[in-house]
Amino acid sequence: MLYWIPRVMLAVVAAAILVFGLVPETVSDVANILLVMLAGAGALSLTLAVFPPEEQR
Repeated sequence: MLYWIPRVMLAVVAAAILVFGLVPETVSDVANILLVMLAGAGALSLTLAVFPPEEQR
């Protein structure tokens, strides 16, 4: 379950940003924010793949 919590929270934050209009209304600004969030999720996935939480003591 710990593995999925960051991804679920990322999806919730992305949905909140788009639904509540917390970003400027231009398409390029929305695309930039989504790309940054996607890059962050990719970095998190890579980190969890290289350093699995089950193997750290």
